[in-house]
Amino acid sequence: MSGDTLKITEEEYKKLGATSSKGLVHISSIGGSVNMSSVESILPDEIAEELEFRNAKEMTLHDGTHAVRKFGSWVDKFSGARLDANYYPEIAKDMRPVKEIKQLR
Repeated sequence: MSGDTLKITEEEYKKLGATSSKGLVHISSIGGSVNMSSVESILPDEIAEELEFRNAKEMTLHDGTHAVRKFGSWVDKFSGARLDANYYPEIAKDMRPVKEIKQLR
């Protein structure tokens, strides 16, 4: 529930999948225990690195526009213009691209 991200080994992942425990589960690679009833999701690195889902207040959109959330709406950081969720689907889903946007040639 803290929003922390933990890296675990594939072996530990398999152990977690085999258990139906909702209480504390010891994970040796982090040197502690995790309350399984508080775990939101367990994702492989490839998927977790592709997109970071969060309740963002500020983000850079796919075309380089800097957006901020004001009173529940997304607006351009510099002009204050309200942004259209049809053109920027990432603001509708509160998704932020993690990988850098590469300039097309």
